[in-house]
Amino acid sequence: MTPEIKQKWIELLRSGEIEQCRNYYVLDWDKSKKPQYCALGVLNYLVQDQTDKDCEQQLTEDESLKILGLNDISKLSFPQIADWIEKNIQ
Repeated sequence: MTPEIKQKWIELLRSGEIEQCRNYYVLDWDKSKKPQYCALGVLNYLVQDQTDKDCEQQLTEDESLKILGLNDISKLSFPQIADWIEKNIQ
């Protein structure tokens, strides 16, 4: 992951612009509402907009699984996940 993508991901998670969901990359079945994303879904949204790669190509498998656990099992907020990413993802 480039430092630029990491920084944009952290900023987006902290921005409050995207609503968080659990257990799905993106939850958008109700077209009258804005889509909701998990932390990895936010990264996927970001990198697909800027590169031809998806989020799995940005992180190791262990990093992806950890972030999934923080989002879906530990139920951390996006800002809390952003703090973890800032400290633990290169």
